[in-house]
Amino acid sequence: MPEIGEIKSAREAGKGGKCKYIWHACMDCGKQRWVADYWSKKPSYTGCCPSCALRRRNGRSGHGNRWEGGRFKEKSGYVSIWVAPDDFFYPMAHRGYVLEHRLIVAKTLCRRLLPWEIVHHRLGFTKDDNRYPETLQLLPHRKYHIVDTQVKSYIKKLESRVKQLGIRVTLLEAENILLKLPKYQDMGRGLA
Repeated sequence: MPEIGEIKSAREAGKGGKCKYIWHACMDCGKQRWVADYWSKKPSYTGCCPSCALRRRNGRSGHGNRWEGGRFKEKSGYVSIWVAPDDFFYPMAHRGYVLEHRLIVAKTLCRRLLPWEIVHHRLGFTKDDNRYPETLQLLPHRKYHIVDTQVKSYIKKLESRVKQLGIRVTLLEAENILLKLPKYQDMGRGLA
């Protein structure tokens, strides 16, 4: 294994082309690799391997960002957890990540979840509240989740309608109070 900082020609490093290559270690993960000499001299070079550089570009590294060393909050509100390739639950992973709520239920049940099994957040709980069985529910098939989604949508629609009707009732009550005042009773007789 070459030492860090060692310089070789492209052929000696097992690469194509005519430039020189430097044996380099990633600043974030420590992974060692050959880096073309001209890349390491560019001001935009971060000293990271391609996967860590991508993570940095997507805002997943550093203090205060969404990346928390294996735990990543998606834009959709769900939390993803990095799983090592030798982990028992790795077959559930997509590109090395498993949604936290699926992983929690799988660990509680001591088995991998099947692809068609749905882990559902119960009504009234956020997507990052992953307590099982208080907030999470394992559904055997997607059709049950679709029914629940439709019920939630209908409830939301009814709540909106109740709110609209509540505003209308308030306005009608205010109008009724105004009509009972002596000042406005005369105006009501003239209209009839």
